[in-house]
Amino acid sequence: RATHQVIEFAFDWRRPIEDEAKRLAQVVSEQLELRKSNNQPVRFVAHSMGGLVVRTMQIVEPDLWKLAMARDGARVLMLGTPNGGSWAPMQVLSGDDTFGNTLVAFGAPFGDHKARQLMAQFPGFLQLQAALVDDQRKLELESTWQRLADEDLAAVRQFNWWHSGEAQLNAYRWGVPPQGVLDQAVELRRKLDAQRDKQLAGFADKLLLVVGKARFTPDGFEIGQRGLEYLDAQDDGDGRVTRPSARLPGVRTWEVDCEHGKLPDHEDAFAAY
Repeated sequence: RATHQVIEFAFDWRRPIEDEAKRLAQVVSEQLELRKSNNQPVRFVAHSMGGLVVRTMQIVEPDLWKLAMARDGARVLMLGTPNGGSWAPMQVLSGDDTFGNTLVAFGAPFGDHKARQLMAQFPGFLQLQAALVDDQRKLELESTWQRLADEDLAAVRQFNWWHSGEAQLNAYRWGVPPQGVLDQAVELRRKLDAQRDKQLAGFADKLLLVVGKARFTPDGFEIGQRGLEYLDAQDDGDGRVTRPSARLPGVRTWEVDCEHGKLPDHEDAFAAY
């Protein structure tokens, strides 16, 4: 605030990212107009999913994006943005993530499955999922998610045979995203990948990326004796997003020694930001 007018933009992570990007575009358009006489730039500091909202603004409002990036000094600072997706949505929907468990804690006892099924219907949340266009994993299909959910529950029944009651099993039941929600997520993923491959070079010099560091970052999964287990990125991620997923070709990247959620609060990095 010492050097900039700070305008906070609160987006709804449940809604389609395209919708929130259009809302952001309205704010940016207003601010560019206010600065028309002095030609001052609008700059972005975007944490996590916020970076995808900014990138999607370029897709839904390309002319406005060009106008914004043409201002001298314009830039986008992304902090831990899952540019290639994250495994956090699946972690939540499979009941293996504390974020989902925290939401459940505010609901009715043993309401785990209902809470996860509700989250499975949020388009913006599923648009964060990694490997949506992986031909081998087939995560673009509702049937794949249902199969994984069934296999995981079957393994839990066999390994934890004493968990036989419905209330107990609800703690392990997945939220399975509907096909329509998956289709919407895949559509945006293809657009973001096309942007990366065909358009990014034209404004990569305006983007900057900071990645974090954590001991464990999910990077895929496998079905084992105890059910579905997440693979470790082997110190190559921030706890939420792997470094390869965050990075973009031609975009300058730095690493900060803190985990994903702390990137906007890491005061030692503020001067660099």
